[in-house]
Amino acid sequence: MSKKTNSKARFMVTLVFAIILCFSLAMPAFASGDADPKFSEAEDEDNQAQAAITKILKMPIGTETPAKSFFFEFEKMGLPNEKDEPDYEPAVQPGIKPIEIEFAATDTGNEVNNIKEVRLQSIDFIADSNLTKAWERAGVYEYLLTEVDQSDDPTYKNTFKDYYDYSDTEYTVLVYVANKEETTGLYVQFVEVKIAVRDEENDDEVGTKVNPTPGGNPGNGAHSKVVFTNYYLKKNGGTTPSEANTVLGISKKVKGLTADQTKYFEFNVKVTRPATIDKEGIKYTAYIMEGSTVVTPLPTTTTDGTIVKGTAPASDYIEFPSGADVKVYLKHGQKLAFMDVPVGAEFAVTESAETLYTAGVTVISNKNPYVAGPPTEILGKGFTNPTANTALAIPLPNSADADPTLKATQTVGDMLTTDKRDGAAFLNDTGETSPMGLNTNTLPFIMLIVVVAAAIAGFVVIRYRRNVRYDA
Repeated sequence: MSKKTNSKARFMVTLVFAIILCFSLAMPAFASGDADPKFSEAEDEDNQAQAAITKILKMPIGTETPAKSFFFEFEKMGLPNEKDEPDYEPAVQPGIKPIEIEFAATDTGNEVNNIKEVRLQSIDFIADSNLTKAWERAGVYEYLLTEVDQSDDPTYKNTFKDYYDYSDTEYTVLVYVANKEETTGLYVQFVEVKIAVRDEENDDEVGTKVNPTPGGNPGNGAHSKVVFTNYYLKKNGGTTPSEANTVLGISKKVKGLTADQTKYFEFNVKVTRPATIDKEGIKYTAYIMEGSTVVTPLPTTTTDGTIVKGTAPASDYIEFPSGADVKVYLKHGQKLAFMDVPVGAEFAVTESAETLYTAGVTVISNKNPYVAGPPTEILGKGFTNPTANTALAIPLPNSADADPTLKATQTVGDMLTTDKRDGAAFLNDTGETSPMGLNTNTLPFIMLIVVVAAAIAGFVVIRYRRNVRYDA
């Protein structure tokens, strides 16, 4: 075979491979867009294109979904393909009525990356029933879609207990209205949606097309990709320090014949913001309480953290920067009370070792309730340190009593009943015996034996005296 023939054969092989490569790269472009067409298309002239909005509400795990409505508006932007025409008629454009998406406590959602997500989808917003008037003629109609920020609305504005972060995302909506060919009339043939303004929750860039076609199951991701994401943060406490407003409490008691009720015990406390908050510099406040009384002024020896002095009638409190370890000293009958810790925040507590004391703790959690009896009854789970003079954390590490459902860091839950607060109750016991060598735990039984013996002795004496009188 000549060199010319070999060269021609090599060329033909190269050409074939090039053609195959080109077709392989071009196939996605020729393929049907059913997988992700980036627009909504009519099935036929009698079943026009549809478009919907998806609302994602994110909140810390353990938060009950709020009964809350979100609203969306459409601003008429005219007919973009005709704006330069001398007979431009923007008045022919119909309006699209505002859309409401309503959440309820029964919307449970899913847990994604330690965050609760609830997804709901709106009605078809370009349905004939949602237009302010019917389409008058064929054309391309443009709208700007935004979410209504209710932050300053008297009815829906944020409060101490309920805080919403609204989405800044904006979308350009293009509605393609066509003439019916088989009959008279108009129908929506296509709906195209593009990102006009993106917020931090949107990974796509401005100008990116998203598919507005409604899906069957928003909870499983089968929903319109016209997405607005909001955050919800709930607090169950209050701005005034009180037992009723306490959402997280770390209390201290001692037990034993020689237990020192004036002694201060050292605690290491850390409170961390919920996973839904990425803001730095978050600080929480805690008061020292004795019963219903707030301890103020606070001595500087109360903590190694920052004490903020209150001006009467306000009380002193301790600042807890999110994620920071703060030492606090509590004595018998005192409690470290947090009023402003939101649902989903995490707390960790360790009591330092104290000579002559065995530590115990009861943990109460509304996030992972310990149920005994009726399902709504929330009870605490107790732990006792098997070794005296050692530190105790939540839960007790390497203990046979440790509940596997408990973690060293607990999550503040949504208070299901007003009389149950998240927190930890620490009890230190000296466990000593009385000076007479009698164990104080058996003292009630010993007293009972003494009383019975005295009664028997009295009965014998009375019988003896009666017998003496009878013989006389």
